[in-house]
Amino acid sequence: MKQYMKKTIAYYSDCPFFAGCENMLSIFFNSQDIKESFNILFFYGQSTEYNEGLKKKAFFNDITYIPLNIWDFETINEKINHSKLKPLFFPIKVILKYVFFIRNLLVIWRNLSNRKIDILHVNNGGYPASYSCLAAILAAKLAGINKTLMVVNNIAADYSSIGRKFDYLLDKLVTANTNLFITGSQNALNALKNTLNLPNSKLLNIHNGIRIKNPTIEKSEYLKQKGINSTNKTVFGIVALLVERKGHKYLLEAHKILIDRLGIDKAPLLLIEGSGPLKNELQTVSNSLGLSEHVFFIKTEDNIFNFISALDVFVLSSICNEDFPNVVLEAMALSKAVIATNVGGVKEQIINNETGLIVEPANSVALSLAMQELASNHEKATSFGVAGKNRFYKHFDYKIATNKYLAVYNKMLNKSSN
Repeated sequence: MKQYMKKTIAYYSDCPFFAGCENMLSIFFNSQDIKESFNILFFYGQSTEYNEGLKKKAFFNDITYIPLNIWDFETINEKINHSKLKPLFFPIKVILKYVFFIRNLLVIWRNLSNRKIDILHVNNGGYPASYSCLAAILAAKLAGINKTLMVVNNIAADYSSIGRKFDYLLDKLVTANTNLFITGSQNALNALKNTLNLPNSKLLNIHNGIRIKNPTIEKSEYLKQKGINSTNKTVFGIVALLVERKGHKYLLEAHKILIDRLGIDKAPLLLIEGSGPLKNELQTVSNSLGLSEHVFFIKTEDNIFNFISALDVFVLSSICNEDFPNVVLEAMALSKAVIATNVGGVKEQIINNETGLIVEPANSVALSLAMQELASNHEKATSFGVAGKNRFYKHFDYKIATNKYLAVYNKMLNKSSN
């Protein structure tokens, strides 16, 4: 009998920490169906923070991990963009970007070329996002890997900025050497198609899936441990990095409006989970609005499902740069009504007025009205949560996404053998 030889799939990612866009990687690495069909290699830009997240969420012994010393242009770019001398640094920034790009391309190529790899799967935050992910596509071509796909987990940046105009030729090289682009939402797919002028044959939308962990603590006990007295109060909550694009400022303003309408006795609570550069600023805003007894900042939770389980209603107040937010799916899976802003692929997740409420971003008044509607109608919030859970398991369970990706891999290999 001819022995079955496994194919090899290599995943590549370069992210400063194990963010939401890395979630599908942990699902792939945990999938027995994928591991039965493929040997798995994982190349990634190493950092202390990423290594910690990787070990916590996706570390499996039967996968070969290859950390790479990638030069991080994005951090330098961020510092230059916040500098008062930004215009003077622009030519230097352009030169540095491509020096870093070529250096990273060579590092990735050297590591890919010594192995027999059948498919390279590049996991990118958005487009262009991490330029080392673009370098990985070209490195694969140089290494003789003919099957490549890139997952784009956010809205593509168009060519309206001067910096992006310098990327035009690079984008053409990347698109010419990428077999398939996959996005988490149809909204992101449309943006990528228009930006890169891609044919439909090179585009596919696969909704991200979520693997659910059962909460390990009851709601009342969780809140008690946090020193929160929630007796007869609706508990709203958000899970997000404390950065501007997540719209926490508008959520705090909405909560202030809501309390003014309902009165102190009926005032709901707001739990804000996460860390980030705006933590002190947001706490100052909360205090200035007189919300110190109604808003609680919770440090990053190891088991986010414990936090979400303690809520009555989940809120996502993002104002931009979202694709297919995992936290919305997590809340739906735990039977939580969801209020979210109309960004990215949120409309593909939530059915408005059936599994949750969708409001326009950066609109504190609209957000407060949605919060009031569910704070005042617990039956509606409960029915939204039940409907959301049913929708989750019908469309967004991790097994659904895994099977679709496995079908893509097999189709790519079948095409190459014809």
